[in-house]
Amino acid sequence: MVEPFVKNYILEKYGFKVSNLYVARVKEKYGIKERENYNNPKNDVSKQPVCSIEKKKQ
Repeated sequence: MVEPFVKNYILEKYGFKVSNLYVARVKEKYGIKERENYNNPKNDVSKQPVCSIEKKKQ
């Protein structure tokens, strides 16, 4: 789970709420890996939501 202060910082600075998934994707993009994911999907074809271009720009 993402620390609440990360989500609060984004809300205060940029004015929108983000999900834990969005924060995790950005951390992964920039090489900030905290731990191994223990909740892996059961199959390789599972769908993951994609971060919108609008949120990536900020």
